[in-house]
Amino acid sequence: MIATSGELAKIVGAQLRGPLDLPVERLVTDSRQAGPGDLFVPVVGLQHDGHDFVAGAWQRGAQVIFAAPGALAARGLEPPAGSAVLEVLDPRAAYGQVGAWWRARFPALVMVGITGSLGKTSTKELAAQILSRRGPIIANQDSFNNEVGVPATLLRLGPEHWAAIQEMGMRGPGQIAELCELVRPALGLITNIGHSHLGVLGSRQAIAEAKGELLDCLGRDGTALLNADDPHSRSLAPRHSGRIVWFGQSAESVRLAEVRGSDVRLQGLSGSRFVLTIAGGPPVEVRLPLPGPHMVANALAAAAIGHALGFTATDIGDALSQPARLAMRGEVLTLANGARLINDAYNAAPESVAAALGILAAEPTTGRRIAVLGGMAELGATSTVEHLRLGAAAGQVVDLLVCVGPAAAEIAEGAAGGRAKVIALPDVPAVAEWLARELRDGDLALLKASRVYELESVLTGLEVRA
Repeated sequence: MIATSGELAKIVGAQLRGPLDLPVERLVTDSRQAGPGDLFVPVVGLQHDGHDFVAGAWQRGAQVIFAAPGALAARGLEPPAGSAVLEVLDPRAAYGQVGAWWRARFPALVMVGITGSLGKTSTKELAAQILSRRGPIIANQDSFNNEVGVPATLLRLGPEHWAAIQEMGMRGPGQIAELCELVRPALGLITNIGHSHLGVLGSRQAIAEAKGELLDCLGRDGTALLNADDPHSRSLAPRHSGRIVWFGQSAESVRLAEVRGSDVRLQGLSGSRFVLTIAGGPPVEVRLPLPGPHMVANALAAAAIGHALGFTATDIGDALSQPARLAMRGEVLTLANGARLINDAYNAAPESVAAALGILAAEPTTGRRIAVLGGMAELGATSTVEHLRLGAAAGQVVDLLVCVGPAAAEIAEGAAGGRAKVIALPDVPAVAEWLARELRDGDLALLKASRVYELESVLTGLEVRA
């Protein structure tokens, strides 16, 4: 049990209507998952108001809910007999308060916070492979990294966990700082500073400033982990007065990087090999089973976390060499008809699309190289230029370029004059139909687009081999 209805009312400063002693085992934000013993949190977002689903949560057995003042009355809702309503100004903020309260119950737990423009989830998963060698840990599910996802992770903490890893995303200034108040990390890693969020913040330096809020919350006793290959990350170092562990692989960072990768040998879709050196110690050969040079950078970031927590280079290298499958991030699928798909559809930014196209171009295939590309979000004034560049780059390395959605025209225009045949499709269902009809034995296709496209949904119409 997390707490009783009365205890939670005190924690969040709620006005309680109903019994004080109802046990709460779980907090849920999806009414479809609600059941007996649950507290339903009606999150108010841009598209939906969770208060519209309160009745469904009650029907499924939830006896306790958060609710904003007047929200139930406006919908003509009366709480069922024996249930409790905790009236709060902002249910989402109250959810965060409960998460922060629960996290404070585990002061000895080592909390690792991760932010950055690219590679957060991959780094988190690789770091989890390393840290779990010492004992049970917890890490956020999928990319649960916002003001709703973070409390969900914190409320899964238990006395059996010695460490936790939490991604922290943002949409603007101040949001990393707010998440840090909940998470209270002892280690903070910034993977890199890229183009994502240019539409909101205007420049990469402004993005760096916002991501750097993670360093501000560490304090003198905390450890910062920074990318020595990234000039914007290097500019953040003065914001932290405690220990900094640098990681990198470029020739320019050789003197700075305490955790270093060298002799990188890309091996197509099977991954890569590289040499890991930590603090000038003996080199360790790593066989990373994830494709692309960007995954080497993510592995080095994860290695920096392991090193900061006392793992040896040998243990780190062995953990990184274990089989790993990251859904929608360079995930290789073989279809029943012999075609192969690189499902990299989780998100897209100029840097990650370039990396994915590099993987596609380098992989031997007996059939056609096909890139299925949607738009890249949050690029602001640079959006048109970046989509033209994307099209130009893709047009030089693939045989067939399938463009989808609102950015299709810009991508197609950029590809004009290249070697690729270009097809523009209006939406993702049209892409699904095209792939099911046109893919054949020997083809190698890349799926890549921003999260809003949900491009991975095309797989539902394709027969994937187990």
